[in-house]
Amino acid sequence: MFGIKKATPRKRGRPKGSKTKKTSTTKAPVRIYKGNKAPSVYKTEKKAVDKNKLKVNDIIYNLTKENRHVNKCALILESPAMLTTKALKKAGFTERQIEIPNFDKKDYQGIKRKHKNTYNVSVGEFLDMVENFGRESFDIAFLDYMCTLTGNKACSPKEDITKYYKYRFPKHNSILAITLSYRSKNGDVIDLISYVQNEARKFGMNATLLQESFSYPGMFVTFFNVQKI
Repeated sequence: MFGIKKATPRKRGRPKGSKTKKTSTTKAPVRIYKGNKAPSVYKTEKKAVDKNKLKVNDIIYNLTKENRHVNKCALILESPAMLTTKALKKAGFTERQIEIPNFDKKDYQGIKRKHKNTYNVSVGEFLDMVENFGRESFDIAFLDYMCTLTGNKACSPKEDITKYYKYRFPKHNSILAITLSYRSKNGDVIDLISYVQNEARKFGMNATLLQESFSYPGMFVTFFNVQKI
């Protein structure tokens, strides 16, 4: 897991592309691997059997299972495999408490058949929509992107993160989970951590990186505990 474990000396025969770098925030190494070019934003193939996706959703279950709020609410990016929805339901969320935006028409249709609260919009559009209607804030937001932090024409993680804080969506002591792809620079992980924490402070919150965060080839996932100051 990156950002938490103590650094260990390099050994001969270490796989190429594996690097270790300390962050000023966690004082621990960030370990990631060289990955491929970023695929489409909400790629869904093989998610149901991807061991890393299964691990992510196990973590989400463990981080939310003790939540006893009556009016809890979750915002997630989901695939037709519905892995995160299943994990949240297992943790005690009802179907009505889970909101799913997905602008990919094919995926949207597949999810909508299984889950009523699904919207054919981007994350940013969904956040604007919720802000206009004055809906409840979130106990967990899982932004499962398949792009880099800089995004692309269809997706802008930085804008989404800023809106999430600006509109005061995180509940006190809530979870913010973000998956991103990276290319070959270790700095991608550090950039995300810095951006999430700096934006939180800008809007009167603290975002603490959790030890459950980890990386795998081509991707990394971060978990933050968000608290109001």
